[in-house]
Parts: sequence; C-alpha cells; structure tokens
Amino acid sequence: MERPQRASARTNDVEAREAWRSVGCPGTVPGFLEVPGEVGMGGFVRRAGDGDARWFFGNLFVIKVGGGDTAGRVSVIDCTSPPGFEPGTHVHVGEDEIFYVLEGRLEGRCGDASWAAAAGDLVFIPRDTPHNFTVMGQAAARYLLINSPPGFEEEVAAAPPAQALTLPAPGA
Repeated sequence: MERPQRASARTNDVEAREAWRSVGCPGTVPGFLEVPGEVGMGGFVRRAGDGDARWFFGNLFVIKVGGGDTAGRVSVIDCTSPPGFEPGTHVHVGEDEIFYVLEGRLEGRCGDASWAAAAGDLVFIPRDTPHNFTVMGQAAARYLLINSPPGFEEEVAAAPPAQALTLPAPGA
C-alpha cells in the first residue's frame, strides 16, 4: 500500500486529511491523524481536568494517558507529591521512566548517580535501574511521570479514587 504524503500541521490541509482517510485513518481531531496500519490509534487531546484521579500513597496521581490509549506505547501521569515525599529505592522492570518537573524540586539517585531537578527540568531513568527521589523544600512538587512501555499506571489505577484534585489528608 502506498503511503500518502504526511499532512501539514495546518488544519485546512483538506487534501492531506482526505488522503489519510482514504487508507482508513480518520483524524480524530483536526490536524491529528492516525498512522497507516495502526488500527484504532489516533491522535487525541486530553483536556486539563481530564483523567483518572487517584490518591496513591499520599500523592495525587492523575492518569492522563494509559497503555490502552496509546496501543501499549506510553503512559503519562500528572503527579502532585507533598514536601518530603520519598518512595524509596525501587526498580521499574522493563519500563523507562521520565520525570518532567512542572513545579517544585526533586532530588534523587539513578543507579550510582545523584540528580536534582526543578521546574522545566527532565530526568530520564533507564529501565531496570534502581532509583529514588525526594520532594525537596516546603512546597509540593508537580511533575509528569512518563513510562514506556506503560504498566505503572495500572498500579496507580488500583489506588482509591481521589475525592478532590488535591493532595489527600495525611493518612488517607
């Protein structure tokens, strides 16, 4: 099957969108198109406030994208953690992990190396690597947690639903 030319980001590129649709790839949002040969995998927008909010070990974790949304490629969790939170050293078997810090400050270890990250910084943790982190300072930290392949979000989904989009009360 011949692939149509890639559509530009402009939403008025009707010819390109029609070419993609002709091979069975309808755009789910104007300007976002499916990749030929990937059934059910289309672009989408997850709005602010959308997602599965859970209180996970004293944190607010909002699953924005899970493996079921991305054909098993990636998960994204919007995390808010209280000052001093530290999950202890752990390993994600077979999953790479990325922290993208939105607010606050994190410090941690990846294998034998130390790291520190503040708003706008990104930390990559390779799969099967022991790592940890601590929320530093007096304020909560907010960060995106990105895992590939996905799977961690399934553990989060088993936690109690958040009663509000806030940190849970201590002990909740």
